[in-house]
Amino acid sequence: MHKLFNSHSPVLQRKLKQIDRLIEDIYLISQSDSQQLTLYYDTISVAELGDELQRSFNPLAEANDLNLILNRLSTRNYTVEGDRQRLIQLFGNLLQNSIHYTDGGGQIEVSSQLLASGVEFTIHDSPPGVPEYEHQQLFERLYRVESTKKRAIDCSGLGLTICKAIVEAHKGTINIASSPLGGLAITSFLPFTQNR
Repeated sequence: MHKLFNSHSPVLQRKLKQIDRLIEDIYLISQSDSQQLTLYYDTISVAELGDELQRSFNPLAEANDLNLILNRLSTRNYTVEGDRQRLIQLFGNLLQNSIHYTDGGGQIEVSSQLLASGVEFTIHDSPPGVPEYEHQQLFERLYRVESTKKRAIDCSGLGLTICKAIVEAHKGTINIASSPLGGLAITSFLPFTQNR
């Protein structure tokens, strides 16, 4: 018992980190609710953002027996205007969700598409999927699909709520649909600028 509460205990340290993360998540949502979520805008290269995410999440995907594929948008350097840390948090949350909820041996594919006024990012994953009638409920606070509860790993149930808050703070949109891979397709749209 003493070891569990020792300040150097890995279990205690992990629990403290989870509590810190939960407090940060709740604070972000409260800021979003009151429309006081502050963004620090920068010009962000889509290619560089993708490379950073792949470096960060490839090891986690491999550790979970998943193949993470990132399809580049273009050889040209398209950019989005946004808060770098919040966008990393957005896509980090989405990728972490996909990794935790996708069956081993599966695939996660990240693709980007240039539209008239911005860039659309879609994360596809393989089974298990979620019934279509539950798709929009996934953005609700603390909502979890019954069949996936047992697979939740250190999740607060706020991840997708936070993703929606970040996207909407950037004047974008986020949607969930069924993926041709058999799981979910989560699509985020963000306004863009072009460097030609």
